[in-house]
Amino acid sequence: RAPSATAAQLECCSIAGETWMEQAVLVDPPRAGLDAPTRSLIERFGHVLYISCNPEALAEDLRQLGSHEVVSLAIFDMFP
Repeated sequence: RAPSATAAQLECCSIAGETWMEQAVLVDPPRAGLDAPTRSLIERFGHVLYISCNPEALAEDLRQLGSHEVVSLAIFDMFP
């Protein structure tokens, strides 16, 4: 499973003295998919961009991320 980031690492950042709240997160987990703490953390974001090389792990993570819906999907042969 992917190592979990802390909420402080993903929640906000400061650039030139201004605080920015993140609205989207990009995840590129290992073949096993996301771990439970990471799934819980990314549920707080409005948009999740998910890159996966394992359709089974992707399907499981999508089932577990019930707070989001798939609005776009593209399939690529990453291992031709």
